[in-house]
Amino acid sequence: MCNPVKEMHLIGIESFEEIRTDGFYYIDKTGLIRDLLNKRGKVNLFTRPRRFGKSLNMSMLKYFFEYGCDKTLFEGLEISKDTALTERHMGQYPVISISLKSVNGANYATARSLMCSAASLRPTQTEPPAKKWNVVVALSCRNASTRYSR
Repeated sequence: MCNPVKEMHLIGIESFEEIRTDGFYYIDKTGLIRDLLNKRGKVNLFTRPRRFGKSLNMSMLKYFFEYGCDKTLFEGLEISKDTALTERHMGQYPVISISLKSVNGANYATARSLMCSAASLRPTQTEPPAKKWNVVVALSCRNASTRYSR
């Protein structure tokens, strides 16, 4: 499925699937998946400067963990060498992927409302779901900024 000849340079593309199927150069960062699973905490925070691949890494995590994932996207990459890990975790989880790129609020109320819209939640919804799931959340905050003080 993946084009073995990588001829195009990656500029502004955040979809792991698009990069792997459309012939773009890709620097293999799938070792991050193994590190994340082996050294995981209750919450994992990925911080990088602008343009350092945060959204692409979140897309890679989404495509690895989500139910019904396309396993061919990971063929020949570092993570595919760890067969026990891939058999146990690849395609085994519901994934919630939320982008906060368009969240830019001048105050707390506006920022919260925009964040709720991005997550398709009503701003008044505070109760957690009744059923607990092990969920992988891919949250992209690139260019998301809030300007407020509390």
